Amino acid sequence: MLMLPAELVTGIRLIDQQHGELLYTLDHLTDEEALKPHSDEFLEAFSHLGTMLIKHFQDEEEVLTSGGIPLHDAFEHVAAHTRIIEQYAELNFDVMSQKPDALGSLASLLKRWIIDHLLEYDLKMHGNPLRDPRA
Repeated sequence: MLMLPAELVTGIRLIDQQHGELLYTLDHLTDEEALKPHSDEFLEAFSHLGTMLIKHFQDEEEVLTSGGIPLHDAFEHVAAHTRIIEQYAELNFDVMSQKPDALGSLASLLKRWIIDHLLEYDLKMHGNPLRDPRA
């Protein structure tokens, strides 16, 4: 797991921990020297990423629906989760089908899913007085 820089911390321990794990997985999946595209290890890590994203989004949505976040922001946030999961499913199909161009934009897509989403949506949860009771 990677330590999050202070500017990426939401203040919600569980969410911040998951963000660190997602960033670690992002680094792992985009390090072609350590992980060869289409290798069994890569496919396992990519599949694990999907599981992590779904769990993370469920946890975030629990926080969002517990209050303290404007309804419009919560709705946009959940819609962004849906878009990411749809894109992941499409890319996963392409990767499993071993389409030659499937991995061409992997790094930028993963960055958009994880880092850009964190910056655009998740940091709006920063300062939310409601904390995940499991944290």
